[in-house]
Amino acid sequence: MRKFAATTTMLIMTVFAASSLSAQGWVSYTTGNSGIPDNTVRSLVFDSDNTLWVGTDSSLARLAGDTWTFYTTDDNIAGTQIRDLAFEITDHGPEIWVASNNGVSVLGVDVDAVTVATPYRSDNTGLISNSVNAAEVTTDHVRWFGTDEGVSTFDSDNWVSYTIDDLLSMNRVISIGAAGDGWIFLGTDGGGVSRYDGVSAASPYDTEWSGVPSNTILSVFVEDSNHQWFGTDKGIAYHSNIETKYDWTRYTTDNGLADNTVYAITKDLDGIMWFGTANGVSKFDGETWTNYTTADGLAGNTVYSLTVGTNNSIWAGTNGGLSRLGEIITAVDDTEALPAVITIDGVYPNPFNPTANISFSLPSDGTVTMHVYNVAGQKVATLLDGTMSAGHHTVVWNGMNAEGLAASSGVYFVTLNMNGLTAAQRMTLVR
Repeated sequence: MRKFAATTTMLIMTVFAASSLSAQGWVSYTTGNSGIPDNTVRSLVFDSDNTLWVGTDSSLARLAGDTWTFYTTDDNIAGTQIRDLAFEITDHGPEIWVASNNGVSVLGVDVDAVTVATPYRSDNTGLISNSVNAAEVTTDHVRWFGTDEGVSTFDSDNWVSYTIDDLLSMNRVISIGAAGDGWIFLGTDGGGVSRYDGVSAASPYDTEWSGVPSNTILSVFVEDSNHQWFGTDKGIAYHSNIETKYDWTRYTTDNGLADNTVYAITKDLDGIMWFGTANGVSKFDGETWTNYTTADGLAGNTVYSLTVGTNNSIWAGTNGGLSRLGEIITAVDDTEALPAVITIDGVYPNPFNPTANISFSLPSDGTVTMHVYNVAGQKVATLLDGTMSAGHHTVVWNGMNAEGLAASSGVYFVTLNMNGLTAAQRMTLVR
């Protein structure tokens, strides 16, 4: 495959110096102060190198440090409007799947270069429709694409599509969530949630037989097959049971949600839920709701996408640009000087198999914990829990979970905590 350097079609602009960023307020990137190509940001995903990929209404963009690069149909991106993004580690390396208004594209990504995109459309593949609204990759490397005419899957060899005649309750699929045990949750426009266990369809979640407040499912966040969050145009539904009728909790503006139209859902490294709505971002810690709007520095009040970055920063894609809450942490110099705060200096190698060396620095003696979490926010392993001295240290994760079993391939977060301070780093395990 031909590769082009990350500077191809690049618009470079230094936005903010990382050392000057405040963790107390939102920092926004717009066409007026950065190299972002469009202020309507519909999708966000981080790759294994902590590079942020941004789907906008005019092109795909990449933010690495302070440098913006954007990719258009001239670079074989299938469509101009990027509606969803999914990250995957394959045998060929890390890849980004791009769902658009005119098909699907895939790019190989690494530190040095980005592989020219390969487009997939209904006229040259088994993709059921070129109007692709959602993308998801399962742990067994099956890609799911929700379209206006059904859902299509691709396992690198074969395309399979499903419609209302098969497992779907409605053909227009606008959101997708995947559980690690094989369950797929397909959010439809008017038919509720269609569920698929890898073998057959299960009873849908709809307003008649479940606790969803609306059959228009705008967003899906799956912790596992027994815990799912659904954002609708009439509020949020949380389900803590695989059985259709049981254990539903609803949240609306009456509870503290910023708006009942919920486009995006994510969970941070502390287990706190975040929701992107039609009137700002809502944060929910299980008891208290906190809302953010443009009055708090958010770029726009319509929030289409959310993701969690390094150091537990929250990134929001809005109708007015990209916003970030929290600092971007950069690695400290390898010197004997003590850092001012706790830092995770790096993970090497990254991606890794089977072990990763995690280097970190402590400004003082103290009680330290270090945990590994998966992308659903579930704790996978505890690496440190005790008193440590100030200075620079390294710990090794052997890729095993708390039960002594090998963790599956995928993206993980390592978190370091001491005296109320937290640092985090993304890492990728490739089996």
